[in-house]
Formats: sequence, structure tokens, C-alpha cells
Amino acid sequence: MIAQEKQHDKIVPMPKAKTKLEPGVKEVIKNGKTKFEHTFFVKGVRSRKYFNTKTDANRSAKAIASGKKNSTAALLKLPDEVLIDLFNVYNRAKRAGYDLNSACERFESGGECFPPIKFKEASEAFLAAKRAKNCRHRTITTYQSIIECFGDTFDGFDFHEITQADVLEFLACRGIEPRTFNNYLTNLTTVRNWAKAQKYDVGKLDPFGIEERLLDDSDPAILEVNEIEAYVRAALAVPVLGLVVVLVLFCGLRVAEAIRTQVKDIKLDRKTPIVVVRGQAAKLRNKRNVELQPNAVAWLRAAIDAGCQVPVAEPTFFNNRNKSLPKTGANALRHSFCSYHVAKFTNKNLTAHLAGNSPEVIATNYLELVEPEDADEFWSLMP
Repeated sequence: MIAQEKQHDKIVPMPKAKTKLEPGVKEVIKNGKTKFEHTFFVKGVRSRKYFNTKTDANRSAKAIASGKKNSTAALLKLPDEVLIDLFNVYNRAKRAGYDLNSACERFESGGECFPPIKFKEASEAFLAAKRAKNCRHRTITTYQSIIECFGDTFDGFDFHEITQADVLEFLACRGIEPRTFNNYLTNLTTVRNWAKAQKYDVGKLDPFGIEERLLDDSDPAILEVNEIEAYVRAALAVPVLGLVVVLVLFCGLRVAEAIRTQVKDIKLDRKTPIVVVRGQAAKLRNKRNVELQPNAVAWLRAAIDAGCQVPVAEPTFFNNRNKSLPKTGANALRHSFCSYHVAKFTNKNLTAHLAGNSPEVIATNYLELVEPEDADEFWSLMP
């Protein structure tokens, strides 16, 4: 009985376990055939590979997962200072719109690699270089005021980290006039170009290369002829104002030129009285001799007799002018000279020479601003 039972025993094979799909692998129908799709990501972009067998698809998934795992493990073994550098460089590349592989390829193909520099360090070195070059005080002051205002926000930034979006946001928050907006762009571009010339990394894109604002085309401010005598007499009552005001209003000098004029440069006893504008005072270092009209000579003598003086420190002049004289439009004295002179003598080349300007500037800005009768009265005003 036992033997019979043994004869009837059967060995039933166990069913094979199904092969599991690795993460990222799934079975799909492609072109009417069963395929195994492996989905993975490269630099955030999804990619797919298709395999005829489950085994091949799983093998691909395991290889990529193993590579990521090994790379992550190797990354975490790096020293902290290296990890910090990698993080900073990654953010730098992301901010500028390129990846680290592109940066490496650029360098390996011969691209230059310059050291970074903070905006604060670059601007301080720039100002020191301009002072050493003996730039005019007014120029240095302009650079410094713009740099300090911009530096309040960006001193701690590496220069290459500053973007056009940063600059636009900075300027928009200030609600400044178009001319000031453009001045910021021009002067900050000068700082960047200087730092670049010193072989520092200032970034691939110029953050200040923004389209300039259109300026208001309104006429330049001038003094009306009936306002001039009272204005000049008020200036002659202040020793640090009188001569500068006369040199600008009746002789056509810029304020920056007038405050640097020496008394010896005012030559009133010559057959043709002149004021010598020397290279150190003149814009663009262009020396010129300004021939004087009779009323300019008379007002200069009156100013000297009143004890007025030159040269004058720039802050001293502007502080006293703001306290002692009526408010005028920007550069109204020099605009008045140019407007009244070209109206009287109808010679834009002569006016341009005396003012140290170009004939094109005179023609564009000052023609037809003053009527001939008012011009005659201006050049007839005497102390």
C-alpha cells in the first residue's frame, strides 16, 4: 500500500517569481510591440530609452542609479571648503545663465580665467587711480557720489555677480531723473571697464549696458535780462562768489574752470583783454584764451575792487551760492552766456570757441533762445 502511494506521488514545480521592474522602468506598447521604457533625467531634462527585454531595461536603471549613488557618496566625502566653493560656483553659473560644464569647456579651450573682485575693492582702487592721475576734483566727486550710493547695496558683491536686473531694480527704486539715470550707467560702466582692464573678473555681460533714458528736450535754463544786474551785485557782496559768477556769466567759463582760475590769468590791461583758461582747469585739458567784451571787463574790475577772489574751493563756492544767491536752473549762468552771445554776434563758431564747446552744441542748444534786443541789453549792462 505504501509502495503504491509512492508510485502515485508527483513533484509539482514551483511557479517562477516575476522579475520586478526597477524604479523608472515600465512596460509599454510602442509601435505595436511590447517594450520596456527607462525614464531618467539629465540636468533636469527628461530622457527615455527603450529595451526589448525587462532585464536590459533594469540593467540600465541600475547603472544610472549606481552612478548617481557613487557620485553623491564621492561628493559628500569632499572637504567642506571644497563643497562651499562648488556651491558658490554653481550659484554663480546659475545666476549668469550657464552651467559648470560649459565653464570648464570654455577654460579648457583657451578661455582666460581672471580673479574675482568685490565691487567695494574695485571702486576704491578705481578712485585711488583717478586721484593719482590728477583728475579734476569735480570729476572725482561725481564718481565718488555715484559709487558710494551704488555701493550701499552692492559693496559686498563680487563684480561678476551683479546683473542688469539688479541694476534696473536699484535705479527704479530711486525714482531719478533720466539724466541722472544715464549718468549712473555711464560712470559705473567706467568703473567696470577699469576693473576689466586690470585683469579682474567683471562678468560676461555688462550689467550697466542698459538702454539710456531719453532726455527732456526742453530749452536750457537762462537768466532773464532784467534779473541779471541784481544777481551779479548780490554775488559781488560775497568774496568767494563775485569773480566766479562774472567769469561764468560774462566770459563763458564753466564753474569748474572759473573756480580754478588764478588772478594772474585775468589780463584786463591788454589791448585785447582776455582770460586765460589753462589746461588743468579746462574740460578735456583744452587751453583757450577768452576775449572779453567791454562789460565783462567792467564787471571783472568791479569784482576785484570788491575784494572777490579766485581760486575758490568747489564746496566753498557751492555752499555760499546756495545760501546767498537766488535759485536758478542748472548751469543757468553759462547757458545765459552762450545764448546771449550767439544772439548778439550770430557766430556759433566764435561762441563755441569762447565757451570751449563745439559749434554743433551751440547750434543745437542755444540758437533762437534770446531775442536780439535782449542780447543787446545784456552786453550793455555795466556796474
